Amino acid sequence: MVSLFLQLANIDCAADFDRCANFDETECSGCDVSFEHLENVVLHDRTTPLSFPLDGVHKPCNELTISFTLTVDGDFSTSDNYRDIIRLSKTTTSTFPIDARPAISIHPGTNRILFSNSPYMQSVNRHATADWYLWGLGNPLNPNSLSTGEITHGDADLVIEPNSVYQFVLRISNGEAILNIYENEARSDFSFGDYLCENYMDMLAVFGQNGENAEVTVSDFAVDGLCPVPEPTAEEISCCEPIDVCQNG
Repeated sequence: MVSLFLQLANIDCAADFDRCANFDETECSGCDVSFEHLENVVLHDRTTPLSFPLDGVHKPCNELTISFTLTVDGDFSTSDNYRDIIRLSKTTTSTFPIDARPAISIHPGTNRILFSNSPYMQSVNRHATADWYLWGLGNPLNPNSLSTGEITHGDADLVIEPNSVYQFVLRISNGEAILNIYENEARSDFSFGDYLCENYMDMLAVFGQNGENAEVTVSDFAVDGLCPVPEPTAEEISCCEPIDVCQNG
């Protein structure tokens, strides 16, 4: 009976463990956590997003790689709306202010690939867009501003076309995002904003969005380079309230 009571107390203690209390965003040893969803995700059949927990933390000190295959249907159409393909986010919502860090979408009208990143900014007390790059064109929010990105290799006029297959690889490190689509490459700045531990815990891989989705299928999706989620040690569990079995030694 006592043993069961201790076990229940330890479960409560683990649940109350503050994962951010001793969090070190500069410590990246063991940051080799991966996530894979290899099955097809058919977006045009959906009116809501599909999401999966990542079970890892994105830290600025480690390179994160996101890769997937995008297969475009023959009936792919141009839309007047932004259409998300994938994003890493705390929630599945696509309403403002979105917290996607990062997101890859199809731009309305042009069918160009849009890279965006919305970190938390303390100055406005919300997630805010820090980096936007529309493939080959720059920043669609402010066409007169200097773009944070550029084409570094390949076709600056690349667009999503029907009956096509595209292989995406996005690498994020050292404040920069490098996006490869087959033989084509672009770079953009990548800001973590005001990095707060809790904003990078319990993140999701989100496919598609609420409402209209593109006539595409995502497959072979993978995220590599996540850091382990902090967990309490056995000693921390056994020595915490309400039963402090360590108080006498």
